[in-house]
Amino acid sequence: MSDATEREFAAWISEGPDRGPDWLLDQAFTISRDAAQRPAWLVVLRGTTIPYPGGRFLDRIGFPTPQQVALFVVIGLLAMAAVAAVAVGGLTRPDPNPLAFIRSGDLYLAAADGSGQRQIASQRSDGSRYADLRWSPDHSHLAAEMDTNDGSAELVILSPDGRQVGSYVDRSPMAFSWSPDSQRIAVFSNDRLGTIALIGRDGRAAGALALPVGFRLGAASWVGGFTWSPDGRWIAVTGCLSPCNPKADTNVVLLATDGSGYRQLTEGQRGDAWLAWSPDGRLATYRTCAGTTSTCLPGVSVLTPDGKERDLGRRNDLQVGWLSWSPDDSELATVSGPVGSVVDRLTVISPADGSAINLAGTFAEVFAVDWSVDGRTLVFNASSIADPTVSIWAVDANGGGEPRQLVRDVDTFDSDGRP
Repeated sequence: MSDATEREFAAWISEGPDRGPDWLLDQAFTISRDAAQRPAWLVVLRGTTIPYPGGRFLDRIGFPTPQQVALFVVIGLLAMAAVAAVAVGGLTRPDPNPLAFIRSGDLYLAAADGSGQRQIASQRSDGSRYADLRWSPDHSHLAAEMDTNDGSAELVILSPDGRQVGSYVDRSPMAFSWSPDSQRIAVFSNDRLGTIALIGRDGRAAGALALPVGFRLGAASWVGGFTWSPDGRWIAVTGCLSPCNPKADTNVVLLATDGSGYRQLTEGQRGDAWLAWSPDGRLATYRTCAGTTSTCLPGVSVLTPDGKERDLGRRNDLQVGWLSWSPDDSELATVSGPVGSVVDRLTVISPADGSAINLAGTFAEVFAVDWSVDGRTLVFNASSIADPTVSIWAVDANGGGEPRQLVRDVDTFDSDGRP
C-alpha cells in the first residue's frame, strides 16, 4: 500500500467508521505467522482467515500488539473495499452538506442536522437574487435560478464550494430538471414555448426537445414543474392543448429524450399536477380535477410509462401541493391540506393499498418535502403556528417523535438530489 493510500485510509478511520480498531478489539481474533504462506501474516476473525498484505512491515516490528493488529486489519479491509469500489465505478463518500437552501436571495449549505451553515453564493449588486435550486443527483453540482430586476432569469450552475461553472440566460422565469446521470439539465421558459432546451453542466446548449404542436406546458407555480425519468428515457410534463387553462386543464405527457416523439398518458383535462418519478420508474400524479371539462374525482394516481394507472383512492377532502417517493419505492410523501384551505400537513400514502397517515399537523403552512437517503426521515420547509418564519424541519417518517427545526429563515431548499 502506498504512503498516499495509507494516509487516505487513516483519514477514514479518524472520521469514525462503524467498525474501527475499537470494534475489532472487542472481537475474538488470533494472529499467526506462517512462512509457508504468502502473505505470511494471517488474522483469523470470527472463523474467517484474512491475509494481511502488509506483512513486511510486521516483519520489521515483530509480533504486534492487539491494538496494532486491529488498526492493520481495518486498513487492510478498507483497502480491499476501496479496490472493489474503484472496480465498479469509483470511490464515493456521502456529501457532508446535503441541505442546500436560499435565505434572503443568498445560497447556503448545511449538514443534514442543520449544523455548519455556510454561505456559498450571494445575490448580486444589481439586485439579482437566487430564487430556486436543485442538487444534481450525484450531489456534485447545484443548479440555481437567479431572478433579475428586468424580469429575465439566469440558471447558474455551481460546485458545492460556490464556484460558478456555467450559466444559461433567458428572458423569463424558468422550470428545470437534472438528468439522472447529472450531465444535463432540461430547461423551459415562457420565451421558448415550443421547446424544452437541454444544456450541459457548463450551461452550453446540448440539444432541444419539441413539445407537441399547440401544447402549453402547465404553470409550474400551480401544477409543479417537469421531471426526468430515472432511466433517462423520458421527461414527464403536465400541460394541455391550446386553447386551455395551464393551471387547471393539464394532462400527463412523456417526451422521449432522444427526440423521437411523445406519449400522452392521461386524458380529459383532469388537472394533473406535482409529478414525481419513483426510483423503479413509476410516475405519481395528483388529479386536481379542476379542469373546465374534467369529470374525474380528486386523488393521487400512479402511472407507468405504457399508460397503466393505479388509483390510490379518491380524496375529496384533500388537496396536494407536492409529491415525493421514498428511496425504496414503498411510500409517497405529500404536502397536503383540506380542499379550499391552506396546505398545512404532511401525508404519507402507501402505493400498495392507498392507506394514508397524516404527520406534522401543527404548522400554519407546509411547502415542500424530501426523504432522507435512508428513508427514515422527512425533511420539509414550513411556517409553524407559533413562528410565521419559514424554516426547514425534520420528522420521523413513521410518525414517531415531534418535528425538529433544522434551519430557521429560508426561502426554499433541496436535499435529496433526485431529478
